[in-house]
Amino acid sequence: QFVESVHNTDPKSEVFLKENESSMSDEEKQQDQRDDEKTKLFLKRLSTSEAKIRFKSPLTWSEILYYGLFYTLVMPLLWFVPVFCGAYLRTYPALPWFEGMWIYTAVLAVSHLVSFLILIDFPDIHREIMELTREGLNVVNIDNEQRARIFLYVYCFFSIVFSSYEAAAWKKHFPNDRYYMGAGLVFTSFILFSWVFRSNKSASVVFSDEKRKSNTLVEDGPYSFVRHPFYSFLLPFFCGIPLLIGSYKGLAAFLPAYFVCACLTPHIEASMIEKYGDEYRRYQIKVPFKTVPGIF
Repeated sequence: QFVESVHNTDPKSEVFLKENESSMSDEEKQQDQRDDEKTKLFLKRLSTSEAKIRFKSPLTWSEILYYGLFYTLVMPLLWFVPVFCGAYLRTYPALPWFEGMWIYTAVLAVSHLVSFLILIDFPDIHREIMELTREGLNVVNIDNEQRARIFLYVYCFFSIVFSSYEAAAWKKHFPNDRYYMGAGLVFTSFILFSWVFRSNKSASVVFSDEKRKSNTLVEDGPYSFVRHPFYSFLLPFFCGIPLLIGSYKGLAAFLPAYFVCACLTPHIEASMIEKYGDEYRRYQIKVPFKTVPGIF
């Protein structure tokens, strides 16, 4: 029953499938069925009592070491890929080498580690992130908001490529105060993201039944200032990344991504009203701003 309720979170999904079934080829239908079965099996595995106990139990020392290495080595390496690609496009056939790419990677490694330590007493978040990393996005029931987030990640990837491409052409030293400013903005944004996750674990990319079935509307912490604080705290992140890399033009590439976040809020608001009803309408009156206090 839980698996069916998770898989059919969108009330229009059945109608949508019926309308589009006729336009799908036999091979696409078979692939869709295989993906559907894989999703159900994965969610069923997570919903067992053993999985719940495992996800809730405190992190062991081996897990702390493992996750610490993951956040300080693997995640920065993933962030390093678009920087290297952009710089290599500029310096080809020579390998790129400029200080911004290393400062950027080091600051992200430290930020990830500090964020992990802040959330170390929330083991289910880290364990579900690792499950998602191992299994891939095809195990998650993708809704409209998650599609928009995926688009946002792709947009950020190419924005980093552009910023790095521009920074690799610098013939002189990028001012140190710009690096300090970028490092401060990115580090602060990670701290604020952690604050959001501590207040509302469902804000992370998770898929456990407890978080999907939660009927508690979060109104404290950052949610007492704006209704969508995660998107609010993306602004210093988007401003800090190009400065970390050493690109002024990168700011022009990143800032439109913030407007993509703003476009997500009406869809989120509609789903929240559908879930919480008058309680969320009262919350809208109590906290009138969506992402920027006093402005929007």
